[in-house]
Amino acid sequence: GEFSFDFRSEQDVEFSFDLTGESTQNEEDEEEEFVSMEQRIKNMTVGHKIKLAFKGNKEARSILIRDTNKSVAVAVVKSGRLTDGEVSNYAGNRNLSDEVIREISCNKEFIRKYPVKVALVNNPKTPVSTALGFVSLLHKRDLQHLSRNKNVSSVISSAAMKRFKEKFRRT
Repeated sequence: GEFSFDFRSEQDVEFSFDLTGESTQNEEDEEEEFVSMEQRIKNMTVGHKIKLAFKGNKEARSILIRDTNKSVAVAVVKSGRLTDGEVSNYAGNRNLSDEVIREISCNKEFIRKYPVKVALVNNPKTPVSTALGFVSLLHKRDLQHLSRNKNVSSVISSAAMKRFKEKFRRT
């Protein structure tokens, strides 16, 4: 007789490579994997979801940012692995939690990017005081769009109109 030892406990769950690494499969396998990844994330505990938010790839982050638990969604923003494009998409997403929007608007690294500012100003869930601070930094075209945007607060759209008239309608 040989002895075989298995030192893994059922409590220790390791993340598989496909949840944390970048995928390189063809489109059909990628679509099936996306569904299975969503199912695996759905069955995880909150602690494992937060851990995956810090270690996961873009697909995992895009699933976790929409999680019903706000601490998981905020962990995605705090992970430090977000790209500029992801942040601007999340900042413009009206379905995200208020806390996620506040976390993005408080992060100085994200605010330096102009597309993030534009997305935050156009998002109705952005706090009005924060959005008003960004209005003065917008370009002509974005001020015009914002002044006509019916989804934002009337305070923000009127401030955009006022700023546009001050800056570009001088005669």
